[in-house]
Amino acid sequence: MNSWGHAAWRIERARARLEAGALPEVAREAREALDSAVAGGYAELELFAALLLGAAGALPAEQIAGVHRRAESSLSTDLAFAALEIEARRLQARGRAAEARARWQTLEARAREIGHRPTAELAAGWLAD
Repeated sequence: MNSWGHAAWRIERARARLEAGALPEVAREAREALDSAVAGGYAELELFAALLLGAAGALPAEQIAGVHRRAESSLSTDLAFAALEIEARRLQARGRAAEARARWQTLEARAREIGHRPTAELAAGWLAD
């Protein structure tokens, strides 16, 4: 299935699995989302899926930085915020707490700047831990 809804649903499943730390399932769901997004021509969803593949360790390391740069500079607030959140989770899972903390701080600051309370609270919660 190559609908926008199917790709978006797979992305949300992958994000939930990332939060649970189930990296093989993240990779499987993100790959399915990527295939659907590519087939449907949904560039924003392709980036979301690539972010998740990077977090799961299923994207070549040399591609991760480029994917994050493109996502963080997106005009889509959801995508730019997701890039910071997913990178913070990826770094945290790899024991790079100081770098993860910097991403959470950036996410919180950007969310507060535009008044996006749910994202600011998510980031603040991570920073409080």
